[in-house]
Amino acid sequence: MEDSFSGLDTPIKSQQIGKTQIPPPVSGQFSSLLSSASIMNHNLENLESRVNTCNSVYKLATDTNEIRQKEQTQHINNIQEFLNNLESRLAHIETYLKELPERVHTEAAKQIQAKSNFEDMKMLVEMMDRELSDRFDNLENIIEENDKIMTKTYKKLKNEMDQIGSIQKNEIEVGEIQNQLNMIEQKNKQMRSMVETLKDSVTDISNTNSVKTTNGSKIYN
Repeated sequence: MEDSFSGLDTPIKSQQIGKTQIPPPVSGQFSSLLSSASIMNHNLENLESRVNTCNSVYKLATDTNEIRQKEQTQHINNIQEFLNNLESRLAHIETYLKELPERVHTEAAKQIQAKSNFEDMKMLVEMMDRELSDRFDNLENIIEENDKIMTKTYKKLKNEMDQIGSIQKNEIEVGEIQNQLNMIEQKNKQMRSMVETLKDSVTDISNTNSVKTTNGSKIYN
């Protein structure tokens, strides 16, 4: 750049014809100055364009990150809602299982009191045995189906949580969901155990009723 301006310090003499001064022609140094100014202006325009591009890229990245955060938050809320519904359903089944023995005994007492004929009572006991067996089969099917859903959902949610868990912001939510999943799985195991216990209890009742009806038949005969 110094070379371009080096000639500017030298006075430029004008030619004189008679009394009229004629301006000197444009020197090489002045042409070089114009060329340098043009290049500098072009470089500034390029730099400005690059700055604008960088700003656009940064804004796009920021917007994309915000959208991703909103989607992940919504996804966690959906998982939480699903788990709450599943937990409510399991609680309902658990309550039903706890009340079932009392319902069976109450219904049996009502039916036995209403019957006076031995043969009718015997048929009633057999019918109740079949009905209880059907109910337990149905309960086992429900729990089995629920277990399949739980297993499938557990794997899916664990997969998704592994992906979501890579973001530090969501570590607390992921931990809470993991604890809830473990609790639901534990309740499912407890219900299975309750069903098995109830089945054993009903088997004992059926055997007792069978002995009673046999002895009653001997007495009546």
